[in-house]
Amino acid sequence: MEVDTVEHLEADTLTTHLSQLDGWIPETALWVVMPDTGLAGQWAVRENSIASDPVGVALPADAALSVDLNTTEVSLSDPRTDAASMMWLVSFGYRAEQLDTPSAEGRLMTQRSISSHNAEDPTTPLASLSQETIFDNFEYPLLAALGVDQETAAALSHFQSSLRDGDFAQSVEAAGFSAALPNVSKRDSEIIERALANWDELR
Repeated sequence: MEVDTVEHLEADTLTTHLSQLDGWIPETALWVVMPDTGLAGQWAVRENSIASDPVGVALPADAALSVDLNTTEVSLSDPRTDAASMMWLVSFGYRAEQLDTPSAEGRLMTQRSISSHNAEDPTTPLASLSQETIFDNFEYPLLAALGVDQETAAALSHFQSSLRDGDFAQSVEAAGFSAALPNVSKRDSEIIERALANWDELR
């Protein structure tokens, strides 16, 4: 058996497609432990990631790069559909004054998305992420559906091996991603649940 179909799906459409998939490469294993989804009982996280991409606060290129992430105002999106916003909530929490701040200077973005923005709109460039502005990483793990037959499991292992060869690594780098991570961080579902409860209460 071969894995012969690779399809891009947006996060907010996944719930209607996941039951049809044998493998899944999301931005982060964070999705697996989102409460009230049951995904933790459906997917096994392989230890190696496929690529990575640092997540941080993007600022205009002419702004100071030294920022305090504990006080910086950022525009957040729905954490149930935006992994970067969920990562921010887990790391820094959510305050009432952050509600509806479209004018906030800080934007949650990955380094790859900043590079894409600057290539498409060089007149309003954003600064590359600095160590001070990075707070997490998208790790792009390969997830395997639990309960698949042995043939499918073997095909997924072969697929993962094919993603480790030199040609794929070069393609990942050329596309603007960072190198794969040797281990995918485990996420605490209770912390995520508290972060979502805080979000819901203030919304």
